[in-house]
Amino acid sequence: MKSLSVKLAKIVGTPTLKNWSQVYTFFPEDEAKRKQRGTLLAVLFFSFSSSTEETTATGREILLRLHEEYYGQTQEPVLERLTKTIEKVCQEFSTEEQRLEITAAVQLGNILYLASFGAGEVWLKRGGALGKVLEGREKEGQNASGFVGEEDLIVLGTASFFQTLGEGVFRAALENNQPDEAVEFLTPLIHSGEAASGAAALIGKVESAQELPPEEGKGEVVPAEDISKEKPIGSFTRFVAKVRGKLPQLSLGAIYVRRTDEEKKNRRTFFIVAIILISLLTVSLFFGAKKRNQNLKYQRFTQVYGEILQLFDEGKALVVLNPLKSRELLFQAKAKLAEIEKLEVETLKTEELKGQIEAVLGQVYKEYQLSEVPIFTDLTLVTAEGRGDSLALNQGSLAVLDRSKNRILTVDAVRKSAEVLVGGGAIEAASSLAINEEKVFVLEKEGVAEIEMKSKKMERGKIKTDEEWGEIGAIKAYAGNLYFLDKGKSQIWRYTAGDDGLPAGQAGFGARQSWFGKSTPPNFQNTISMAIDGSIWLLSDEGKILKFVQGAPAVFGLSGLAKAFSSPLVIYTDNEAQFLYILDKGNGRVVVLAKSGDYQAEYIWQGLKDVSDMVVSEAEGKIFLLAESKIYEIELR
Repeated sequence: MKSLSVKLAKIVGTPTLKNWSQVYTFFPEDEAKRKQRGTLLAVLFFSFSSSTEETTATGREILLRLHEEYYGQTQEPVLERLTKTIEKVCQEFSTEEQRLEITAAVQLGNILYLASFGAGEVWLKRGGALGKVLEGREKEGQNASGFVGEEDLIVLGTASFFQTLGEGVFRAALENNQPDEAVEFLTPLIHSGEAASGAAALIGKVESAQELPPEEGKGEVVPAEDISKEKPIGSFTRFVAKVRGKLPQLSLGAIYVRRTDEEKKNRRTFFIVAIILISLLTVSLFFGAKKRNQNLKYQRFTQVYGEILQLFDEGKALVVLNPLKSRELLFQAKAKLAEIEKLEVETLKTEELKGQIEAVLGQVYKEYQLSEVPIFTDLTLVTAEGRGDSLALNQGSLAVLDRSKNRILTVDAVRKSAEVLVGGGAIEAASSLAINEEKVFVLEKEGVAEIEMKSKKMERGKIKTDEEWGEIGAIKAYAGNLYFLDKGKSQIWRYTAGDDGLPAGQAGFGARQSWFGKSTPPNFQNTISMAIDGSIWLLSDEGKILKFVQGAPAVFGLSGLAKAFSSPLVIYTDNEAQFLYILDKGNGRVVVLAKSGDYQAEYIWQGLKDVSDMVVSEAEGKIFLLAESKIYEIELR
């Protein structure tokens, strides 16, 4: 069996008069003890209820008792002895005024024994999977054991250590599987936290044993106050010290000293060496500053990357259970991703995570990017100058209004056949269009003209121009009635279908009525589009959607929409449609909303910025878009 060892790195908080934390490791020198008891690794946290000068002294006493109890008896099995040791030591030093928490591990061959008393934790990373293998409990002992292998990463930590860090940050720190790098990143985060004095952690990587551990046979305790005093001497510092030792010691007095040629030569050599040293120092400072800046960037990257991973994991888990919450978390992750992209650190890693986030967003957000959209019909095939400004739809029939030519075309949505319904100056100043069953209504100079689609018979002035009208923004047909959106008067006028005293067989419309009755309607001056499905829906140029039921405002609010509307143009629904559709020209998209206001999906296409009107047939599964001479179709998904 291959011999294994553990490469260790440690984090220890700074002790205070109330709290003391520590990391302890022991490699037995005695071969019998090493084979029977293995290597002991432990993290400890000791706290007093009030300030005292005895924390460090008590800490040393705790470590001595821990060592004596575990290695003093070699007859019991390792896990049993380790569990009893920790419980006994913790109980000895825990009173109403003080509390001791110990989490320990013993590595014996390829087996790892774990025990904890208090709220410490042990985590294991194997391959790409990271999980908690032991979670301590207050005033209760816990233990576990299992096999370890090369490249496994083991983390023992006090409760304060894990409370200070978010799981995402912790995961990110272990990403490269290097204990030293993890400690280098986590140490400043731990020391900046409120619970720093109680934080201690031991990060170990299992490796194939090449030689005995350094300082074999010695218990290794690294007090926090000593860590800050360590001043490693780099190769450049040693080089300077070596050169300076060889330089001649010159003493310059106040009088002129004549130097020999040898002295002059030595002096030149001294200055040359000095210049070289200064140059090297300058270069070293430059690259040192650059490296420090890079390290700060990397630390920030690792911290934010961890937060993104946590948001991504949570959002991914909620795709089916709670799509709205999932979208919220994924968009938070996407926003943070933009921050680390600017750092230009680990760009491949960032791009990979970005792709993963976009893929899950595609599932939950239903954002459909369309590179091209097919043409449903080309109006120039009907007439050489065929084009359109507005659309109307009813039961598979499309009506197209060309304001400049005072012309109306009809298109069969199923057969795609098209023809001119009205042209040649039959109407004047046409502005708005509506369709109901087999009739098309157009608002023009004399009022509303009615055209039968089959016979093409037209009657102008079906509803006469009214002096009470202000600025009519749109007309819509619903249940045989006509509705006028009057932006100038902030009104919706309703004309009810009826005989109106006309001869039998001639349908007419009743007198003008305010749809709001006696109540005061809101200001409609910024309203740009209207839709009717029994309720009336209004869209403002700012993207605000208003809903009215039986002449009164109804509560309506948007939820789950990641990006606000920009230059919206059309709102569409009808009594057979399940959803609301918004043509959002500024963002080049069609947004689909539930009638409750919840976001459902969006279709993104650059060509939408040239579209002037939109209708939707859920029965045909299509969105129809009018752009001058062409009608495009988007398949609903």
